[in-house]
Amino acid sequence: MKLKFITYLYLLLFCSFSYTVLAQKKPAKIWATASFNKNKVMVGEPLVVTISVYTSTWFTKLLIFEEIQIKGALLVRLEQRSGAKTVTIGRKQYPAIEQRFVIYPNAIGENTLPSFKVKTTSPPEGDYKGLERTVATKERKFMVQGPPEGMDTSKWLTAYDVTISETWDKPLTNITAGDVLERRISIRASGALAAAIPPLDSTNIEFGTIYPKTPLLGNFQNSASFTGSRIEITNYLI
Repeated sequence: MKLKFITYLYLLLFCSFSYTVLAQKKPAKIWATASFNKNKVMVGEPLVVTISVYTSTWFTKLLIFEEIQIKGALLVRLEQRSGAKTVTIGRKQYPAIEQRFVIYPNAIGENTLPSFKVKTTSPPEGDYKGLERTVATKERKFMVQGPPEGMDTSKWLTAYDVTISETWDKPLTNITAGDVLERRISIRASGALAAAIPPLDSTNIEFGTIYPKTPLLGNFQNSASFTGSRIEITNYLI
């Protein structure tokens, strides 16, 4: 009888301990959100999207963000180190990681950022081994306005700031017939991609012949957007 009682007590303690361990290892609470820096933009105007992923434990691996496409727009990822932060909800702190993307819309009207899937790895609460989980944001809508009425859309460029400069490969003095001059016009547009910068008009000249070359395009990024550059190269045969 004593042996049976000890066996019963052992099983009771084991079940109680197992229940406690299982209770401590409940799945981590993980979710993702998508936010805009604004809800209304013009054609070509950059719309910054911040994808934030939260967990009730911690992340044991880098997050993997799904590659998505948006109809009537170009989505570009800002290749920067993901920003880590901690937010307090109620009495609990939640670690979070942010990744920014930039939308460049090219179609007028209402558009939608689809649901964004993110693959995460976090341990359950009360454990340390990371488990893979996939979470998704809700889709978000935004409005795209057209350029002002009467504007030539082929010459339209949306940017925060635009600078134009030119250089020549030699001084424009003592030039004789048969000389070849190279002219470079550099355009930098903050907030725009290089492909969105319209080409300059080439005009005929009376003092020679024009030979345009393929323009040089480049994109440079900062923490919140891109700066596009376009260099127009033209040779002049005098």
